Amino acid sequence: MIRATRIIALVVLASAIPLVTRAESTGNSLVIQDVAKRPDRLVEITGERAETLVAEYSIDGKSWHPATIYLGASIDQRRASNIADWNHSTKTGMIPAGSTPCVWNYFFDIPRPAGNVQFRLRTANDDAKTILQKNLDLSAAKDIIVIDAKNTEQMCGGKLPGPWDFAAAGLKGTDTKSTHCKIDDNVKKHPVALVLKPGLKGWYRVYLGMETYSTCRVWLSGINARFEVPNYYNKSSQKKENRLFRESKICETDMTGQDICISPGGARDWHDVSIRYIRMVPMSKEEIAAHCELRLVAREKGRPFAGYVEPVTPAAYEPESLTLTEHIRNEMKLNQLRGSTDVYVHVIRIGSKAWYHSDVAERFMGCEPNWPRWMREGDPLAVAV
Repeated sequence: MIRATRIIALVVLASAIPLVTRAESTGNSLVIQDVAKRPDRLVEITGERAETLVAEYSIDGKSWHPATIYLGASIDQRRASNIADWNHSTKTGMIPAGSTPCVWNYFFDIPRPAGNVQFRLRTANDDAKTILQKNLDLSAAKDIIVIDAKNTEQMCGGKLPGPWDFAAAGLKGTDTKSTHCKIDDNVKKHPVALVLKPGLKGWYRVYLGMETYSTCRVWLSGINARFEVPNYYNKSSQKKENRLFRESKICETDMTGQDICISPGGARDWHDVSIRYIRMVPMSKEEIAAHCELRLVAREKGRPFAGYVEPVTPAAYEPESLTLTEHIRNEMKLNQLRGSTDVYVHVIRIGSKAWYHSDVAERFMGCEPNWPRWMREGDPLAVAV
């Protein structure tokens, strides 16, 4: 049973970081790892770089193209990277000097199904000297299920629901199309969900890739808990704040009989939804066991895992159609999926607003429409319990 506790101080939420197979390098030599080395099946590059390099790939061995490079091999390293540097690397393949590992996300670059490709690292100066080149067998990832513009209509019954369509973002000069939803006032009031039926069995890691910055909600029909991508705390009204070609891990789950549902929204500023692909990576028996074991530690070995809910921020930034009860219930479902045994319900935001009515709180009533409406709906702690 999950316990809900009232607190008035900010609690740092512990987040589950997916297991990552660390690449190994000898001395300062550069190493391009094979696809199978990482659970997410991306290509990791490790080793010391004395100067800026350019990562490129070739399908025919003659023409070379810039690779979509992520600065950092783990989520913490990626978040620590400068946004401008991130966008430059994803579009041009530029890798700055240093020793921080990088990752090639070839799902933005190589049409599926994929076979052998050439991948190289060269100098960024005029002489363009090749430092390291390797043949990569991408067919080793043939068990990965990819949903993109080629099969989206098929998986949603043969026709996209309005206002969904296909559009190319063209950030790398290609005409590869994404599944697209234009955001207007009507969509904000009446968002239409895209329901995809992959018809899978077994456990998978579910990822979602966006070429441009987008905001959306993703959920699975068997779980019915909304994952906000990226999340409602993101405010990206300016282009310089947007990370491009990002991939978000949605969850690890048994996909048997489950549909994938996507709806616009999910952040302070709604952007047009532009989904390049959804990919599902099958999990091994060992990976499934590790996933389940981690969620049993707190319940069976006396080590509680505390979750966290803060209704203050979404009260200010969520659409008017969302209620306090809907938000709290969704957050409790997400905490249950994470394996939480305790959930701290944050009913006051230090330095800002108290949830419970007072003269101080009343002064903010005219600023944010959802705030007084949510307050009238009830006590967030009571709803959580």
